[in-house]
Amino acid sequence: MAANILAILPIIFWLSLFLKRDKTKPEPKKWLWGCFVAGMLISPIIIGYETFLINNSVRLVQLPVLTFRAVMVLGGAVIEELVKFFIIYLILRYNPYFDEPIDAVIYLVMGAAGFALVENIMVSANLITADQGLLTIFSTLFGRFLGANLLHIFTASLIGLIWGLLAKNNEGWEHDKKGIALGLLVGIVIHAIFNFFVFTYGGNAMIYLSLWLLFSIILVINKLKKLDISDSLFFKSRFIN
Repeated sequence: MAANILAILPIIFWLSLFLKRDKTKPEPKKWLWGCFVAGMLISPIIIGYETFLINNSVRLVQLPVLTFRAVMVLGGAVIEELVKFFIIYLILRYNPYFDEPIDAVIYLVMGAAGFALVENIMVSANLITADQGLLTIFSTLFGRFLGANLLHIFTASLIGLIWGLLAKNNEGWEHDKKGIALGLLVGIVIHAIFNFFVFTYGGNAMIYLSLWLLFSIILVINKLKKLDISDSLFFKSRFIN
């Protein structure tokens, strides 16, 4: 029970930072939790890919060095960011409340949080199975709070921020494809950079990566006010016709 609580607390913290900034027109809870559950449901695809890499690491290491690094560093970033984004995108196509630039951030963060929760629960369950104590579980999940969890939330919020900003500047979702493409590109690059340093330097890089992610997500949160449309005629038309 205590381990499950520890797995959930980091997710609650990151979600609260974003949800309380959606004050102008808060999203309906059923759509928020729908995206959260969707993020949980796509986890087998991403975790399955990561498991494949681990199970085939002996075979993959025989590939040329650049190919091996690309598969391990870039492959995971591409699969994860694309799957996380497009499952939420498909849901938003049917969401009549998706009518503000900041909504792109909120819904993508909800999906990323759902995925991060499944990862936390799996890590916690593995530690319990290995008969690890509560202190070990706490330290591991705290490391994920400032590491993998933060990475998921940051890339999702950044993709949503870029998507929302470009849509706002173009006064409508009809030009959203450029925002989606640019947001995904930036999100994948950042995820790949994170993977590269973890893959190359292991745990020694985590403190620097955590500081980088913390600084970056603070910048994103501060930029959310640029998505305000309280003085704009932006969303007269819906995102999906």
